[in-house]
Amino acid sequence: MSEPQVANFSSLLCGSKQRARTRNSYGLWEDGDVRFESAELARHWWEDIQSVANNQELAPLLPAYCFARTIIAHPYPDGNGRLARALVHAALARVAGLNAPALPLAPAFYMNGAKVALALRQLSETGDWQQFNAVFVRVIDDANCLAEHVQTMAA
Repeated sequence: MSEPQVANFSSLLCGSKQRARTRNSYGLWEDGDVRFESAELARHWWEDIQSVANNQELAPLLPAYCFARTIIAHPYPDGNGRLARALVHAALARVAGLNAPALPLAPAFYMNGAKVALALRQLSETGDWQQFNAVFVRVIDDANCLAEHVQTMAA
């Protein structure tokens, strides 16, 4: 997808027109404010994701990278979490053959919200992916468990 197509997709997810943000942004969390990348740095988020997507050696990391890069960049005024989760589904379809959207990612991310926020904060401050990757794997495992539970209940 091109950047304008991603913006249109984000607009569909939000129900309102989304354009790349031009000002700095922050979010409020229980543990304090979270400062996102500057608008200047965030301008390159989609190019960065495409670069990882086109690198065969990095392909297995694409789902985690899509989520982290989108959240840290916070490229739009609204809907960044929804867009990040949609990109995770697309990346899982691409690298793992998973039919997207097949996992309840939103509940799994919310269940692990404090851990995800802490891991993203550490990643953005240090560039160390170890903690984020561990938390991301936990989220995917929880999403798998939730999906299996729903399937069992439906049977």
